[in-house]
Amino acid sequence: MKKTDELKKAFFQNQDGIFGRKSKIHFNSFTKDITTIFSKIASYPQYKEIRKRYKVDKIISKILLPKQLHYVLYSFYRNGKLTIATQNHIGQAELNMQKMILIKFLKQIKDYEDIKEVSIFRDEKFIPAKEDKNLNIKEITFSEKSHGIFENNISDKKLYKKIEEIRELIKNKSVE
Repeated sequence: MKKTDELKKAFFQNQDGIFGRKSKIHFNSFTKDITTIFSKIASYPQYKEIRKRYKVDKIISKILLPKQLHYVLYSFYRNGKLTIATQNHIGQAELNMQKMILIKFLKQIKDYEDIKEVSIFRDEKFIPAKEDKNLNIKEITFSEKSHGIFENNISDKKLYKKIEEIRELIKNKSVE
C-alpha cells in the first residue's frame, strides 16, 4: 500500500523522470489574465498620469473609512498638494475634518513625504452617468407558433386558472 502511494506521488510530481520525460510542465505563455493585461497597458509612458492617480486613490482608500470614501469623485497629487474632488458639500465637510489625518499618514509614505497641504473641493460640473429613461427601446415581437393545445394536469385551483389564462392568451395571439 505504501509503495503504491509513493508511485502515485512520483507519477503526479514526475520526480526523477521515472515516468518518461524529465521536462517541467510549462503553461502557455500566450494565456494572460486581466491583471497582467492591465499591468502591461499601464506600463506605457502615455498612461503615467493614470498610474499616479491609481496609486493616490489606493492610498486614500486605505486611510479613509468607506463612508467617507463614498464622497470622493477623484483625487490627484502634484507639487506637495493632494487635491480631492467631492460630490457635494456634505462630502467636502466630512473630508475637511480628515485633512490632518491624511497628511499624517501620507508623510509616512516615501513618495508623499513632501506633502504640504490637502485641498478638498466640490466638483459641481461633474455629473455622474445616469440611465436615460427616454431611450427608445424596441419591443421584441414574434409570431406565436403554438395554438394553445396542451394538457393542464395541475390539481391546485389557482395554478390551474393561471395556466388556463395563459392558454387563452396563446389562442388569442395565434388567431391574430
